Amino acid sequence: MSARIWADDEARAIASTVVASLPLSLEWAHKDADVLVLGGSGGWTRRAATAMGSSSTQAAVIVSPSPTPPYEVRKLRMAAGGTPVLIDNDYMSDPAVQTLWSWRPDGPGLLECTVAAPLNTDPYAGLLDAALFLGTAFGALPLVSSAIVERDRIAVAGGLCLAGVRGVASLRVILTDSLEPSLCVSWVSATNHLRATLYPSETARPALVHLSDDDGETLLPTLYESGHRASVRRLLKALDAGGATDDLDDLLDALTFVDEVRAQASVKAATL
Repeated sequence: MSARIWADDEARAIASTVVASLPLSLEWAHKDADVLVLGGSGGWTRRAATAMGSSSTQAAVIVSPSPTPPYEVRKLRMAAGGTPVLIDNDYMSDPAVQTLWSWRPDGPGLLECTVAAPLNTDPYAGLLDAALFLGTAFGALPLVSSAIVERDRIAVAGGLCLAGVRGVASLRVILTDSLEPSLCVSWVSATNHLRATLYPSETARPALVHLSDDDGETLLPTLYESGHRASVRRLLKALDAGGATDDLDDLLDALTFVDEVRAQASVKAATL
């Protein structure tokens, strides 16, 4: 499928690289675009609803949506009226996520996920990154049992069920300029170990995924494609298949998780 694409100022640089890498599938449009690409800074749900309501677009891509109240996303879903809205987030959009989705644990274990983000980043944005990734890669988010939120870090603990297997989860967000931005995830059980490191799309670094068991350790094949490009390819494939995506549902689950952590931390702070 080929599509005409339009991007707002916030997302234009990212969209330009994707259009250049998919010349047979995409072309720029000044009006009547098939696909809108919109930045996800504050107020993105309102801007997306306005843009989609004033055009004949077939789909929209939201790049790096910032945390927003879940009801705002529900309003957008109603305004979209069935038009697919795809979320392009650094870690959930990495092509390695499809590899992780097909992996299954062989017994109860411990899941650890750490997001490192630059100083002065909103820590809840980092937590949203982690939640979107876990929901997309593993189809599971922890049930929050404890949460600590400080200016430059978040720590969350809870139980989860991954593909029918019970586990304990530990999520951390750390704001630091001493580490490069990344998401590291691991699952350890009695007989196998999964660990993966993912990087923001702008770095052009492929994810590294390692699997270990009784036979030793295997580094899975690296996939040299940016998350932004993978997102647009996924959208084009969805449009070919009829246009359905569940990205807004995944985003709602992730935002609800973020709100649960925020509420848990507020209750703890009030009792101190």
